Amino acid sequence: FMQIRNAYIDDAYIISELEKKCFLIEEVLSLDIIKMLIEDHHEEIYILEDNDIIIGYLAGLRSNEEDFIDEMFYERNMHNSNGINYFITGLAINPEYQCKNYSKLLFNEVLEKLKKDDIEKIILTCKEELINYYLNLGFIKDKISKSNFANKKWYQMIYKI
Repeated sequence: FMQIRNAYIDDAYIISELEKKCFLIEEVLSLDIIKMLIEDHHEEIYILEDNDIIIGYLAGLRSNEEDFIDEMFYERNMHNSNGINYFITGLAINPEYQCKNYSKLLFNEVLEKLKKDDIEKIILTCKEELINYYLNLGFIKDKISKSNFANKKWYQMIYKI
């Protein structure tokens, strides 16, 4: 059965392997950074399991920032538990499970939790080819992001709660 739970340090390796399957190599966070982020704010990192097999994750953090900054991917202490905005720093579903609405399921579950926690906006960056996917989830295209993570052009998307 499907289950969504918070990440724990033991999940770091599988998250790292999911990143390698889903992202370009220059976009993959190191195992050490993933562990550090889980240690820093595991309550903001969600794991999707199917019969105890991790098939995806959604990672983020809370902040009062209005714009995505690259340091959110890899710096400790960027998370502010009282922040009014939630920044998605990673969303990945194992390719074997893609095209089955699992990322939408995971996003919607996290969205319901964030609504209860008085979050005002969900903010993420994506590549141009994913803009329509996020528009279909209810995001609006905000602007070209200041982020140049992995030396790429990113678009900032916002979901107003």
